[in-house]
Amino acid sequence: MTELEVQLVQALSDDADNAAANKVYLSLFRSELYIPIHKRNQQVNDDADPMPMFIEHDGAFFLLAFDSFDKLQAWAGDYIDEIESYQTIGFHLIGNLRDNVYLCLNFGSEVYKEFPPDEIQQLKKMLGKLKQLRDMAEREAGESEPESI
Repeated sequence: MTELEVQLVQALSDDADNAAANKVYLSLFRSELYIPIHKRNQQVNDDADPMPMFIEHDGAFFLLAFDSFDKLQAWAGDYIDEIESYQTIGFHLIGNLRDNVYLCLNFGSEVYKEFPPDEIQQLKKMLGKLKQLRDMAEREAGESEPESI
């Protein structure tokens, strides 16, 4: 089990609290994620940005992401040779998701989590606060360093 899966299982337990959910979010931000994309030779322009494989259902868009390449391979099954994957860090993915996208983490796996758009917005707010804290810490660290000669 990955760290993210462990955090998800704990958060989904009956006695979980907000702290458990926050641990899931922080783990998601730090995790390497694998997104299935269309093969480059199937794209119109090979130099184009990767095209994620969205699933559309009733006007909603679902983006699959996996916290291990093995899970992506298991999901793809016999079709693994017809797709590629794009590897990214969770905070990059969350920060770049559009407002109407559901993030489906580890679809088809034992530990599956769907992040609806309103939860994605909460995650983006968390990212903004974390960035502010990091920037403040960097400024404070820079002010306390002695000047070089």
